[in-house]
Formats: sequence, structure tokens, C-alpha cells
Amino acid sequence: DPGADLAVCAALISCLGGRPIPLDVTFLGEISLTGELTPVANVSTRMSEVKKFGINKIITSITPSDLQGIKFEHTKHISLLNEVINKF
Repeated sequence: DPGADLAVCAALISCLGGRPIPLDVTFLGEISLTGELTPVANVSTRMSEVKKFGINKIITSITPSDLQGIKFEHTKHISLLNEVINKF
């Protein structure tokens, strides 16, 4: 699933850097070969499933208009992989 690209990358960064990812954070995004993050399909369905698990922080590349009807305490918007690394 391309939507898991960012999550896998975050896990690798966490492991190699010795910095744990908080339990209430999830990652959603596809990473291009140049390191840019792109939106994924079925965003509404994915966000609904995330909320069911009690996760309230999402790190993703989508814009606020893509989150219509879904409320989150914290949503971070990123466009490049380097910004993800600096969020930990």
C-alpha cells in the first residue's frame, strides 16, 4: 500500500535514530523517488479508521480541505521527507 510509505520511513528513522514515535501519532503518505510526499487515495476512509484506534495526530501531506468532516486535535502538513525527520 503506497499510503504506508511515510509510516515505514518514520519507523526506520525512529529505529536508526533511537527516537521513539509517540503512540498517538500516525503517518499517511506516499513518498516519491525524489523524497516528495504525495496524497494517497481513500483519505476519508483511512482517517476514519485511524480515529477508531484513538490516534489523534496525523503527519501527512494532504491539505486541510481533504480532511472535511473529520476532526483531529493535531494535524501536521508536510511536503518533503526532510521535514518528517525534523518532527521527532
